[in-house]
Amino acid sequence: MGHIDELNKQRQHFFATASHELKTPITIIKGQVESMIMEIGRYKDTRRILPETLKEIENMEQLVKEILSVSKLEMNTTNHTELLSLSNILKRVYKHLIPLANEKHIRIQKNISEDVMMMGNELLLEKAVHNIISNAIRHSPVGAELGLELSFDSLLVRNSGVNIPDEDLDKLFTPFYCVEKSHNKLTGGSGLGLYLVKIILEQHGLSYTIENRQDSVCFKITLNSHNLN
Repeated sequence: MGHIDELNKQRQHFFATASHELKTPITIIKGQVESMIMEIGRYKDTRRILPETLKEIENMEQLVKEILSVSKLEMNTTNHTELLSLSNILKRVYKHLIPLANEKHIRIQKNISEDVMMMGNELLLEKAVHNIISNAIRHSPVGAELGLELSFDSLLVRNSGVNIPDEDLDKLFTPFYCVEKSHNKLTGGSGLGLYLVKIILEQHGLSYTIENRQDSVCFKITLNSHNLN
């Protein structure tokens, strides 16, 4: 019962925090719409303000999607597994995120071994890999270098030009936690990306670490032999 009680407490805390996080965009949207109706100050120019309102709606929509994803994963409702190619997953994610990297003039160096196979849920693992790499891009300085390396032993994602305070490393996988709240808003993070990664990797029995190296941060997933083909 102790373990179940602890899980229930964690779930209650998660949804209480999620409700709080949703209040911010709702409050902003409500204030903007009311100000436009009342034609207060700069809000008279609705054509200029409406894109800002739309952006807040999109942020809220993304947050709701992430909350629903967490809920489904914690209920373990998506447990279909199959033999899949981690190599192909990484190639697809890399191709999809090239535009995001180009926006910040980030150069991606990749070394992807062919035919790295494993048992798992392809959609969930692609989500996890996507979150890891997009998070690295968003929190890298302009002009940085990002390294992707896949071998039969591990997947490494390294972004240069940045370090994370050591006291924050273990907290990065906590729901809605971010090192700098203001920076997180600028980079578009929901605060749930790495928490989803944590759930997905743990459900697949994969261990992971994140650590500071000289002028860089390295995320490593260890590929267990029993998961590999």
